[in-house]
Amino acid sequence: MHSRPVCRWLLMTLLCLPAVQARAEGASESALKAAFLYYFVLYTEWPVLPPAFDICLLGTSSFQSALTPLARKEIAGRPLRIRQLDDQQPDSTGCSLLFITPSDAERMADLVRTAAGKPMLTVAESGRYNPDLIMLRISNEQGILGFDANVTAARAAGLRFSAKLLRLARKTQ
Repeated sequence: MHSRPVCRWLLMTLLCLPAVQARAEGASESALKAAFLYYFVLYTEWPVLPPAFDICLLGTSSFQSALTPLARKEIAGRPLRIRQLDDQQPDSTGCSLLFITPSDAERMADLVRTAAGKPMLTVAESGRYNPDLIMLRISNEQGILGFDANVTAARAAGLRFSAKLLRLARKTQ
């Protein structure tokens, strides 16, 4: 299994993100998910770098406050921004990463279809959704946070995952 690389990656996460480092003794699941999102953007190859990397949240998220430290970070000299999409009329225009919670999985298909062919990374937590629409799926199995990668969906959007990211995935398709 990938236990050593995942542990090494999580340790790097704890050392690199101040919000997570502050809770290193008992890092919360929310802080670790926030770190995952940061590294998902960092280790994805984009066809054209956007002026800013917008991490957009759809649905009620219990870890929005854990994302706050990410707003002070940059990737490739571009700022990272956190946006909460409007629940009534979500607009994913300009999103580099769209994070979908299980509570909004039924609306995900429409948003993903409107972004078809655009370089937008789609990430979801475990839940009921069409797995072909999600590029990265975060799950907590027996207390261990991990993710699966859908390389085919990413390529269809013009995105490529780095080998470093794919080595850490539980499953790839």
